[in-house]
Order: sequence, then C-alpha cells, then structure tokens
Amino acid sequence: LYHRTPREFDAASGALMEVATRLVRLAVERARAEDALRESEGRFRELAENIQDVFYSYDPRTRRMLYVSPAYESLWGRSCASLLEDASSFVAAVHPDDRERVESQRAAGGMQLSDIQYRVTRPDGSVRWVQDHSYPVPGPHGEIERVVGTARDITPRKQADLDLMHTNRALQMLSRGNEALVRAEDEQELLLEICRLAVNVGGYEMAWVGYALDDEERTIQPQAWAGNEMGYLAEVTLTWAEDDPRGQGPAGRTIRSGHVVVNEDILTESAGFHWRAQAGDAVGQVGRELLQQLHFFPARLGHHRREQRQQPEVALHDGQRNFGLLALFSAVVAKTRWEEVKLLQELSANLAYGISS
Repeated sequence: LYHRTPREFDAASGALMEVATRLVRLAVERARAEDALRESEGRFRELAENIQDVFYSYDPRTRRMLYVSPAYESLWGRSCASLLEDASSFVAAVHPDDRERVESQRAAGGMQLSDIQYRVTRPDGSVRWVQDHSYPVPGPHGEIERVVGTARDITPRKQADLDLMHTNRALQMLSRGNEALVRAEDEQELLLEICRLAVNVGGYEMAWVGYALDDEERTIQPQAWAGNEMGYLAEVTLTWAEDDPRGQGPAGRTIRSGHVVVNEDILTESAGFHWRAQAGDAVGQVGRELLQQLHFFPARLGHHRREQRQQPEVALHDGQRNFGLLALFSAVVAKTRWEEVKLLQELSANLAYGISS
C-alpha cells in the first residue's frame, strides 16, 4: 500500500492488506480453475471425437440434448446437429420392437443407472445393435441435473452370437433328422418330421418339401409342410420348366441346377420370386414378413424332385438327378450363414438317401 505522506502501519491498513490479498488469491485460483476446466474439456472433446463410442449428455428436465459426440453420426446415420435440435430423434431411430423399453428408461428421467441393449434403424435401412450405459449426475441440491452416457456399436458381437445360435440349431436339426431317418416307418412320415424339425428345432417359420414331376408342365408338387403355411402352397403353382416365368424363381432354379439357392429377401423384384404378390394376398401382412427369407435345398433321386424358402432351398438328389427340394422360410431378412447352409445341405442329402432307400 502506498500513501502520499509517511504514516505508521496501523490495524486498518493491515485489514485492507488482508482483504486485498484474499481477493487476489481468489482471482488467481479462479483463473487456474478456468484454465484447468478448459484443458479438461479439451482433453474430453479430443477423446470423445476420436473414438467410436458415442458420448452424450441429456437434460431430463427440459428433454434437451446438451452434447453428443461425432461418433453418433456414423452409428445412427444422422447428423449431430439434428439430434441437438430435436432430442426425440434419438428414440425415433430405435427399432420399433425395442422403442418401448428405451422410452420407458428415458421417461424415468435418469433416476438410476441404466444399461440396456437395443437396435437402431439407420436412414439406409441397415440395423445396428447398441449397448447404452447411462447414469444421472446430481446438482448441488441433490436434484438430477443431467444424464450422461455412452452408446457402443455391438453389432459384430450380436451377429456372432446369432450365427452361433443358428449353427447350433442346424446341428440339432441334422442330429434329430438322422434319428427320424431311422425311426420313420414310411416316406410321408419322414417328410413331415423333417419339416417339423425345421420349424420346432431350426427356428424357421415354415418348411416344406416338394417333388419335381416329369409331367408336361414340369410341376413341383408339395409333399409335406410344417409351420405358418397359411394356405400359401394351395394358392401357387410351382414349376421347374426353364421356359416358364413361374420356373425362374428359386424353386425352379434349385431343381434345374441342383445347387442351394438362397434369397435374403424374396419380396425384392431381383429375387425372381414369381408368386410374391399372390403369397402376400394369401397370407396377409404376417405372411409378407414370413416371405422375407427363403432357402431352397435341392434333393436328388431317381423319380422325383423337391424345394423350400428364407430363403434357402436345397435340391434332393439320388445320384442320377434332382428329384425335389427342401424349402425353409425365415421371418426376418438376414445375411446368409454359410456354415448353417452347409449343415442343411447335409440334412437334405440324408433325407434324399432316406427316400431313395
């Protein structure tokens, strides 16, 4: 402290010095805290913007998204700006089958820790699995100030689990099918049991076996089926004739080629599924879902032929020619699982052997 004239350092001057020192100390500490906060925020943004997990911060009181990291754009397929503008778009992108669970969690206002899995449908129609972990951040008076969380893409893990499940089912089908070959007392019983196994053990929505006749129209005649057939087979006329438009579908191609034919979505025009409109009319909306996938497995024998839908279809073969097929329908569109297909091919080969024997 400076004075214009000399004077003794008194108690008032001491108190003034103490106050000034305290203010300076507070100002320095605040400046240091602000620097540390800026540095911490910089490190956080550097981390959040360079990893694949999505970081987000949400205000449950105003239902406003406070922050979301750039990884949101690659996982959700939507811009961060669109989410910051409309927080409800976060849930709107969730798969309809999972949306209720996610909405319930958000409606709780983040009052507790949350760790859920759900699917996100991106604008291009692709679906990704998300693991979402969030927790509440209380304010100074104990109220929930915001909810922060991370969302991780776990699609590869879920797909691996799904592939393993389907392979195990196919193995069980193969094992149970071999048992049926031994126990069946006649051909029709064997065909019905294989179809039932495809539905009850393999998890397919519908399975059927057809024989390829040598009549003038080269008809494919259904012999046995199981699952949600809903009158579909009675509504269509299948053929393996190459010069007939009805024979250009997966069933006809399976019979003619003897190869497995897999249609990942038979409702697309490129699938060549001639009867997709009739099948939709016959079985309604549920049936349209069942028609999403079909596998046709060729079977070979001396006198006949056969088929089915996901579609895989496998031909039945007796060593001379394809005489029929095994067709399997799945309710969902999915990428082909070739390990599963190989096991189903083995099942169809055993079935063809059982019939020819």
